[in-house]
Order: sequence, then C-alpha cells, then structure tokens
Amino acid sequence: MESVLHCHGGHKIPLIGWFMTSLFLFCAFPPIHSRLWQENYEPIQKVNADELRKTSKQFTGNGSGPDYFRLLERDGSSLLVGARNLVYNISLLTLRENQRLEWFSSTQDIETCTIKGKSSEECQNYIRVLMKKPATEQMLICGTNAYNPKCRDYLFEDGQFKQVREFSGVGSSPFDPRHNSTALQVDDQLFAGTVSDFSGQIPSIFRSPKTLKTKDGTSFFNEPNFIGSLANGEYAYFFFRESAIEYTNCGKSIYGRVARVCKNDKGSARTKYIWTSFLKSRLNCSVPGEYPFYFDELQSVSGLVKGNYNGRQQDVVYAVFGTPENSLTGSAVCAFTFGDIERTFNGRFKEQKNPHNNWLPVAPDTVPEPRPGRCVNDSLTLPDDVLNFLSKHTLMDEAVPAMYGRPLLIHISLQTRFTTVAVAPQKPSVDGRVYDVLFIGTNDGRVIKAVNLDLDNRNGEEQLIIEDIEVLPGQPVTNLLVANDHVVVVFENEIHSLKLQRCYLASTCRECVRLRDPMCAWVNDKCMSMDENNGNLPWPKSGAGPIQNIKTGLHERCPADPSIPYSPTTNQAAATVPLCRPCITQLQCPVCPNSAHSAHDQNRVAIHDPSKNNRQKPEDNEVPEYQTANTDLGNVYKEETLAIAVVMTLLPSLLVGFFIGYQVSRYRNSAFKESNLSETSDYSYGPHRPGQDPRPADYRSEPIYAPADYPSSKSINVVLNLQRNTLKNHATSTIEAKPNLPSKKVYL
Repeated sequence: MESVLHCHGGHKIPLIGWFMTSLFLFCAFPPIHSRLWQENYEPIQKVNADELRKTSKQFTGNGSGPDYFRLLERDGSSLLVGARNLVYNISLLTLRENQRLEWFSSTQDIETCTIKGKSSEECQNYIRVLMKKPATEQMLICGTNAYNPKCRDYLFEDGQFKQVREFSGVGSSPFDPRHNSTALQVDDQLFAGTVSDFSGQIPSIFRSPKTLKTKDGTSFFNEPNFIGSLANGEYAYFFFRESAIEYTNCGKSIYGRVARVCKNDKGSARTKYIWTSFLKSRLNCSVPGEYPFYFDELQSVSGLVKGNYNGRQQDVVYAVFGTPENSLTGSAVCAFTFGDIERTFNGRFKEQKNPHNNWLPVAPDTVPEPRPGRCVNDSLTLPDDVLNFLSKHTLMDEAVPAMYGRPLLIHISLQTRFTTVAVAPQKPSVDGRVYDVLFIGTNDGRVIKAVNLDLDNRNGEEQLIIEDIEVLPGQPVTNLLVANDHVVVVFENEIHSLKLQRCYLASTCRECVRLRDPMCAWVNDKCMSMDENNGNLPWPKSGAGPIQNIKTGLHERCPADPSIPYSPTTNQAAATVPLCRPCITQLQCPVCPNSAHSAHDQNRVAIHDPSKNNRQKPEDNEVPEYQTANTDLGNVYKEETLAIAVVMTLLPSLLVGFFIGYQVSRYRNSAFKESNLSETSDYSYGPHRPGQDPRPADYRSEPIYAPADYPSSKSINVVLNLQRNTLKNHATSTIEAKPNLPSKKVYL
C-alpha cells in the first residue's frame, strides 16, 4: 500500500515527495531559522581543570559528610557560607577560613528525625538562612535542625558569637537541605520562599517578624520550586517554577513564574496573616516563530543588574531555563526587564469560571478599585470586593516577554544542562561600549563565559561564548557569585574562586583580539586585563593604543608575523579592505577578477588568519581557524551552504529521473498494446481483469526439452525456454511455444 499524505482538495502526495519538499524548504532558507534557533557554537577558548588549578583557589570544608554549601551573604572581603552544622566565614581573596560558627542539633531532635525515617546524614543541622539586623547589631541564622527548622539570634561580642534566643524556623527555613528555597532581607524583615511542613507539600512566601504568608491552595501555588528572590522599588519578587494550573485541562506542564508582593503589606482585617498583594505571571523564554519552542523550567536567576539597555537605563534580571527531562534536552538564558514585568502585572487578569472551562482574560470593567495587587498605604482598609477578587485572581493573563523577544543563549546537548547564572555587569571595552559578561554553571562541573552583545539593539546578535572552563568535572554547579575580579563557583562540597578573565593564555595579538573578551586587550606586546587600565578609559582609538574588537574578533593592527612590528606608517587602509578568497559569493567582498583570486587569497590569509602568527598555512589534517572564527567575511562554506548545494542537486535529479521513467513507462505500455503478441499467451502484456485466466480452457502446459542433437554448450533463453536459432527465425512471429512450468511468469 502506498504511503500518502492527504492534502486539501483531495490530492495525494507521495510521502517521499513530501519529505523531499520539506527538506528543501528547510534547507533553502537558513537565514530564517538560523537567526532564531542558534547552533551550539564552540567556545573560543577552553580551559581544563589542570590549567585552572594554577591560578584558582579551593575550599573543601571539614570533609566529614555532605555539606550542601549555600552562599548566605557577602560581608566586605569575606563570604558567609552555610554548611553542615556550621557557618563559615571565608576570605574572598584566598578562600581560607577566617572564623566559624557551630550549631549542632540536639540529641532529642536527631532521635525524632531518625524515628520519622530519615538517615543520619539528613538528621543534621544545615544552615540555610542568614540575615544581619542593622538596628540591633544581631544576626539571624536559620537551619533545618534535623527536619525541625529552628532560628537563632546571635550577637557578636569580643570576637565571639553569643546566642541571644532560639525560636521556630518553620516558614523561614526548609526541612530538607536539598529542597529549593530562597530568602531575602528587606530592611529588618526576612522574606522567605519555602515549604512549611515535614512532607514538603505546603509552600508559602513567608515574612517575619511582621508575619504574613500565602494562603494554602492552588490559586497561590501548585507544587512550586523556589529559585530566587530580590527586591526592587516597593515590591519583593520571587522566582519559581510550578505545575501550570491553567494548563491542567490539557495535561501537566511546568512553567517559570515571577510573583510579586508589597513590602509594606499589612494583611487585611478579615484575613490578618494573608498577603493582600500577591500576584504571579508566567516568564516567556522561547524561540519565536509560528509555533514557538518554549524553555519553561526555570532553573536560576541572577541578582538585579542595572545598566544601559537599548539606549536607556533599565533594571534587568538574567535567568536560566531548561526543558523537561523527557523532551529535547536544552537550556537557554533569557533576560527580563522590570519594566516588562511591571507592564505584565498592570495588564489583564486570568480566570477560570468553572473547572470545565478554559482560562480566559478577565474583562477590565469587572476589576474592582483600588486595583488588586497594587501597594496601598494601609491594606487593612481594603474593601471586601478587592479581597474576594484577589483570592480568585492571582494569575495574570499575559506572560512577561524576554528582552529582545528571544533567548540570548541556547545550548542543546544530551549530557549537559545549564544550572545557574551570575553577571559581571557593564564591563567597558576599548571603544567605550559596555557589555554584560555572563558566567553560566553546568551540571557537569563547568563554567561557560559568554557576552551579551545585544545591549543597544534588537538585531538578534549571535551568541558569543568566550570560554568553556572545566572547574570540577562531574559535579553540578549549584551557585555562582561575581565579587570584585573573581567569580565564586559553589558545589555541594567544594567552593572554587576563579579570576574573571584569563587573558594571559593568549600569547599573540591575534589570539588576544580573537577572544572578543571585553576584559582583555593587546597592550605593550601582551594580552592584558582591562581592569589593570581602568584609569585610562576610554582607550585612544588611534596610534599605539590597546587593540581589541568585540564585534568581529579581527584587527588590522595585528601583524601576520610577530617579527614584523606594527608601525603607524603602515598603509592601514589597504589592510582594512576585505580582500576576497576565491569569490564564491560577493557578500561583503569587493568584485575580484579571476586573475586576482590568488593574490587576494594570500593577502586575506596573511592579514586575518587567526591561527598562530608563525603558521602561515594550516596543516593538511587541520581545519584553518579562519573558517571557524566568527567574522564578517561571508565567503566561507557553511553547513547551510552545503545543505543547499546537496538539495538543489538532488531535487532536480529526482524530478528528471521521475519524468524520464514516466515517459519510458508510457512508451512501453503503448508498444506492447500495439504488438502482435497473442492474447492467449501467458506473456501477453495486455490488460485483463483480476482473477480471469487469459488462456483457453483446453490449454495444457507441457515441458519443452531441447532436441537431443542440440549442442549442450549453447545457452538456452530462460525467459522463453527456446533455442536461440528458433528465436532468430521467429523474431517477428507470434510465439506459440509453451513455457516450462517451473519458470512461471516473468515480467520485464
């Protein structure tokens, strides 16, 4: 049976034809999809763990068991880290321990935890929350305390921590150290997103000491995992992922969310301890198109980044998203502006009138005043209609769009996923522009260093990965922190500190410029960190100033041979002309006469080849680096070009072959119909009805043997089982010989 695809109008297209057509359309227009769905680009520079250990620092704790390290707070040049029964104060510069605070669970709490079925490793006190109280000079610390969360106030006197009081930490600290939770200090109050029961089934956003919490029920949360939190303006924001309640009629799906509450919320007179300002919205991190591809599962968020984006000052947060485990395994980094977040919360609400209806936007004229979710001077005075509306309408209709309408970075891999992100914001370059430099942790112990090139345009710049740094192979990165000129990389049982840049690994001008790192520039015959020269910014744009090019990774002032120094008298105008290699295309290339190809090719390679300066020609088994460097040449073969060439060659061949076969088939059918073959012959090519034997009723098949005197050395025609001389004598006559029974029918 022929496989077909039914189309409009009742036509049928052979499946192979449909496949080839789809392949042609997919490959023939690469600029459309490649701009949106970016490939996995190789990093410009790879750093293995052995090389990294020469300059990095490590901290491993006491090694007595799993520590589940958590960064709690940066205190000047020190870092406070929560661990198993301890709070470490370690130096940011050396990662050496300065001081520690010990807090062990009581014997009774450990026994109770063990009776409930937990292991001895779980029944420890893992410190998860730390907050300084500026008004009282005290420090609040909360821990899991053997699945019985507790908090303590400590006072630091005479170089020692002295306990002031101890109280319940339910709602402030998780029960399980592996549970996702977040905490935020706003003035002298603690905002925490965690679970408030032993089984981890009751999530809440909790505030203390002025106690407020979210109401139980799916209108607030539906199996959330809290990721991060931050404060901006008069609101506190919580980032999490949860089962999408608006999608339950179609199955189960996980969405990334952002929730908002007012810092000064007092609750209401009717529900004193319940938030009156809680709202939430979906975060949209997707590859745009007619059918967008969504990265929905939020994994991490950065801190608040303030900078110049699209020509104006904005507040931005970067976030890591992933796909479900049983889906196409991919990760993406998206950025969201707080302007877009606020516009979403000021938009329409979403509602489901009954369990059998779809979720639809609420009509604006049914929204009460004052608008639910906005901060008011005294929430205790809110009318009942506002409170009733809020209890049923916590979800916004529109999702928060990603900055530039697409992910900044996409990574597709069966083994590797992004886990966390940190940002070194607004790093200046030689030309005076500033860039956000991203550090992205992975689940296999690496840190990816990338650059956001899209700070001031919406043209869909390519993703730029500068470095792939192997830190601790095989261990997932749980957190990152950019502090001064270092990035702190946190694992469950180790902490590493790396420099923000490794400019020294580039030994030549072209290697340094090819990094495209805003933190590195070629100065005084070496690749130097920009932080060493901040006093001289902006850099001079002419003469012997620093050499850098973030856009292309190429610079005409980098000589082809290190033995030939740069001279300001060199004809730089000639060097900047984009001379062509053999002109396959004229994209960004001058019109080159055929006779000039070889000369142009030599000049191009001599000026722009980013391989080592003493290698004018790549080895036979080596791909020239100018083919993989991300430049604006536009005349080197790419995968899309090869795909187009193959398809454009294959498709006409198939069409021509089909046409010739069709014509030959028609010719053969016509020829056989007009032949003098007998209709009673078993070899008639004329049409007959199925099941109808074209032979006469008295037909008897008898074997035909070759005459005894026929030479055995002569071959017999196996189709008609006749002697060759007989065939010659009766080439134009009707064949009346009967076929040999075993030969059956043979169709040509």
